[in-house]
Amino acid sequence: MPMFEFIESQLKVDYPNHYQAIMSGLKAPKKVTFRVNTLKTSAENVLKIIEEAGLSVTGVPWSEHAFILNEGNEAVLRALNIYEAGHIYLQSLSSMLPPLILNPEKGDILDMAAAPGGKTTQMAALTHNLANITACEQNPIRAQKLKYNLNRQGASKVTVITKDARQLDPFFRFDYILLDAPCSGSGTLDLSDEQHVKHFTSILIDKSIQTQKALMLKAIEMLKKNQWMVYSTCSVLKKENEHIIQMALNTKKVEVIPIDLTLDGLLPSSIPGVITVMPSSLYEGFFICLLRRI
Repeated sequence: MPMFEFIESQLKVDYPNHYQAIMSGLKAPKKVTFRVNTLKTSAENVLKIIEEAGLSVTGVPWSEHAFILNEGNEAVLRALNIYEAGHIYLQSLSSMLPPLILNPEKGDILDMAAAPGGKTTQMAALTHNLANITACEQNPIRAQKLKYNLNRQGASKVTVITKDARQLDPFFRFDYILLDAPCSGSGTLDLSDEQHVKHFTSILIDKSIQTQKALMLKAIEMLKKNQWMVYSTCSVLKKENEHIIQMALNTKKVEVIPIDLTLDGLLPSSIPGVITVMPSSLYEGFFICLLRRI
């Protein structure tokens, strides 16, 4: 169909042997997935309540707190008390990966583009609310949504700054940085929705790249020496991913730390050690790179 021509042309350039599989993955209906919020409960408690509600779930090999709903839509989970109480968080499997790969501990953490808060609350849970998290969101309405989710999830040591992360004061330094950068969303396009596809344009891609470059350079300056950051996007386009990482490597201030994670359906990359997740019924298309400040 004509409305698919632009995305297909972009994918053909980067993945001549995989673009058809990527297109199929973008067309596949997505399973509902969620994460247990260990700040408030345990996976055991959540699974018991879900079973009592007559629902069934499947776990994933890389996290004991991430689950796939076997049948049903988000509404069946939203109807449960555990949802409103913040015991679970509806989140795509792909978007759970960057915090897990960053694996932050105690210290100062920066989430550079935090709203709506899935990854921020996940990092709060991973650090047992023992780390100081600064979460940036420049849009005031999205910042309010972020604060609401932080409160409901019990993420108590997060400071929300309603500011573009590129404008943060230069004296800031962080032990861990999560840069889940604004992007074209090429890995999350819903090819069944013409309106969704219509907004995917070369202008959007170019604008995203400029933002990604500026955020990456800012992140490098704010990252403490010998500490880690994750750069991620929900795009599979190399110009938003590998090209940004290569720019970062050219500064001679960071190096790639190979990601040790086994996943089915990874796309090839020109940079060893990074991960590009192919879209499917379970996963959104996603790129993740772990960097260390030299």
